[in-house]
Amino acid sequence: MSLSQITVIVVTFNSKHCIQELSPVLKNIPHLIIVDNASDDQTLALVERDIPQAIRVTNPKNLGFGAANNQALKLVKTPYAFLLNPDCSISIEILESLYHWAEIYSDAAIIAPQLLKSNGEKDVSYRWPRSYWNSKGLAAEGACCVGFTSGAALFLNLKNSKNIYFDESYFLYFEDDDICQRVFEEKSQIIVIPYIGLIHQLGGSVKYNKPLIAHYYGGFYMAQSNIIYIAKYQGLTAARMMRLKFFISSLFKISISLATFRFKKMMRYLGRLMASIS
Repeated sequence: MSLSQITVIVVTFNSKHCIQELSPVLKNIPHLIIVDNASDDQTLALVERDIPQAIRVTNPKNLGFGAANNQALKLVKTPYAFLLNPDCSISIEILESLYHWAEIYSDAAIIAPQLLKSNGEKDVSYRWPRSYWNSKGLAAEGACCVGFTSGAALFLNLKNSKNIYFDESYFLYFEDDDICQRVFEEKSQIIVIPYIGLIHQLGGSVKYNKPLIAHYYGGFYMAQSNIIYIAKYQGLTAARMMRLKFFISSLFKISISLATFRFKKMMRYLGRLMASIS
């Protein structure tokens, strides 16, 4: 019964290696939407072969994480949606547990599992919103309300918030900060359930053929999205200061990276530098 109430959403971009791992579970999920952002690694061919019941949305170009999730959310007809990064491990039992807790906390807009690193260590990927308080601390021991939780695995009760959609200004990074902040500010609940552990291979969703270029764009979009977020929630003056900070620190770190032959880091800082002046 619980699975009939949930639509699982997975956004892919050159994620064939992840779909191969997920397909034994995904093929048993009746309501599944996979949005592909113009993969060129046969991701969609694998989905079509191994997960035939999935609704497939094929984008001719990479629209970004938030925009792709929005496409899927518009197609959801179940009361719950589960946004799942392809680099997360999932099971039917985890889905059923998330549904169980969402029924208990029926006023919550977002329920999130405890993300685990590949070695099993807890990832404290939840906190208060950045613009309120730079909270730090140990992992939760019991269910608790938070102001932010990672977008890698979000279980959404679609009737409980007007803000369960992504701001498409963010191509990559900080889109989960933004959606959680809007849910938090409307005083809807975001609850982490530490009893549900879900392994997240951080940064493992995509296999790049050109790693140096990947590091450049990683740095670029991280800085760009950070600036967009600060402008939106802290004002243009704060955003200008962040641009200046990225500009100065990136120049220094590019020099250090070149001197020490750390070319991947150099490309990441080059991306940040370009974002600061774009």
